[in-house]
Amino acid sequence: VSSMGLSTLGRLVTLYLEENLIQELEDFSLRNLSSLEELYINHNHISSIGPKAFAGLSNLLRLHLNSNRLVAIDSRWFESLPSLEILMIGENPILGLEEKNFLPLSRLHSLVLAGMGLASVPSAAFLGLDYLESLSFYDNKLRSVPRDALSVLPNLKFLDLNRNPISRVQQGDFQNLLHLEELSLNNMDELLIVERAAFQNIPEIAKLEICSNPKLSYIDPQAFSALSSLRTLLLHSNQLSLLSSSLVSSLPSLEELSLHTNPLRCDCLSSWETHLGNQSHLKLLDPPLTLCSSPPHLLGRELKEVVVGGGGEGERDGENGDGGGGG
Repeated sequence: VSSMGLSTLGRLVTLYLEENLIQELEDFSLRNLSSLEELYINHNHISSIGPKAFAGLSNLLRLHLNSNRLVAIDSRWFESLPSLEILMIGENPILGLEEKNFLPLSRLHSLVLAGMGLASVPSAAFLGLDYLESLSFYDNKLRSVPRDALSVLPNLKFLDLNRNPISRVQQGDFQNLLHLEELSLNNMDELLIVERAAFQNIPEIAKLEICSNPKLSYIDPQAFSALSSLRTLLLHSNQLSLLSSSLVSSLPSLEELSLHTNPLRCDCLSSWETHLGNQSHLKLLDPPLTLCSSPPHLLGRELKEVVVGGGGEGERDGENGDGGGGG
């Protein structure tokens, strides 16, 4: 970027430079843009940014650097950006995050690290982000939840781990996130199991999404037992067949539940009647799509109809026989 053409723009508030062929940002090349609040230089070919490239941008609130060719994130860039609230830096082929990578960004609210090929996150990568509320790891290569890195974020409210090859959500993966409100664990091609006590001391969680995970066939009956404030639980489009009613009986605030597009086994669900009855405060989302897959005589029947309506003798036999405790 040439500083010549920008030197007279001291009152400029928003600058759009995306989808050009910019290859580098040199030190002090933006220093005359002292009023700038938003800078969009995403979708360029930037592979080099000088450590003082953002000098003078002390009022910048929003920076989009995503979809460039950066191979490292230099924390010195951020020393010039004390006011920054939103940073989008995904879709860069970085070799990995570093300890204290974002340390100067004490006012950052939102950080998007999507599509960077991250396989792991150093435990101190997010040190200093005391006001971070929203964090996205969408479409990376994480094989486990980066629990140590998350533990230094005292005000995190929204966490997106969608599209990562995490195979197990393990005991203690999400704990002591005192202000977390929404968590998404969708489109994980390798996810097999959600273990008991994976969620502990998350007192403000309101919405949990665990959807469209083609191998997810088991959720421990005690997996959600600590989520007393959870209002919305989305579990559709997985491979879940056996569902314990203690999954929901341990959720006193639950208002919305989705279970559709799972191979549900419906001969051991009598204990669900209290949760899905018409007087219940719990609403089952998309009941016409929430169908039984087994046993054969219930194939294609609506879950809610089978559970709440009771049904024929065959169902009662199935419930009282081998299926009673297993469901």
